[in-house]
Amino acid sequence: MLATLVKGTDWSQLTEYLSPVFFQVVPPLKMAKKIKSLMGGYLSTAEFSKALAIIEPALQRSALNVSLASKVTAAKVTIPADEESLKRQGNLVLRMYFWQILNLDVALLDFRRRAFNFGDEGLIWQPSSLFNYWDKEFISSVRAMYVGFYLGKHETMDAALRKLGLFQAKDILLDHFGSNQQNVRFRLADFQATFHEVFVACKNARSELNPDFLALGGMLACLYEHLEQLDLEFDARTAFQEVITL
Repeated sequence: MLATLVKGTDWSQLTEYLSPVFFQVVPPLKMAKKIKSLMGGYLSTAEFSKALAIIEPALQRSALNVSLASKVTAAKVTIPADEESLKRQGNLVLRMYFWQILNLDVALLDFRRRAFNFGDEGLIWQPSSLFNYWDKEFISSVRAMYVGFYLGKHETMDAALRKLGLFQAKDILLDHFGSNQQNVRFRLADFQATFHEVFVACKNARSELNPDFLALGGMLACLYEHLEQLDLEFDARTAFQEVITL
């Protein structure tokens, strides 16, 4: 169903990011409802405008040096190629990801490199119109998972993983995150392999996952693809800790 809906769009690659096992651990009716919601919003200019009306003011109030822009504005900006600018871009994109997760109940999913450019006053983001309204319990647990991991609150992380249905995959996730979060080199293939292992563990434990993992996984895949293309190391822990204090 998903492959049929995104065929011919610039999101056809979304199906490549997902393990087939994923669709075996999410209830079919809930998954169908989520896919319909995502693609309905993607195809509706009015619905996308409603989402931007929530996100853009919040972004303007934040301390992030990121702004949303029209196609006309973004098209006039040159993509930097020097290492310092690329490092800055990657750090901002990483902070932008954490900021959306921690602060908003609706999120833009397009973190692909082609959606970002540098302007005189910071990063300009021109995302595709794929967005997601999070289930409140789901996003609350995702936030708690990140807080638990990056701030060393192990009980908080364990409780969040249980609510998300991921506790049986805890060791897989910790192995993926690694012990050194100050020098992380993001690789899309590693992300895809980890997500597959996580879903296999969930299937073996007969867990049922929230369909919002579809949107979260798509957003993370775009983030990994973007940062991999920059071919640099990034400090994920500091990025999270800086964003949580905004």
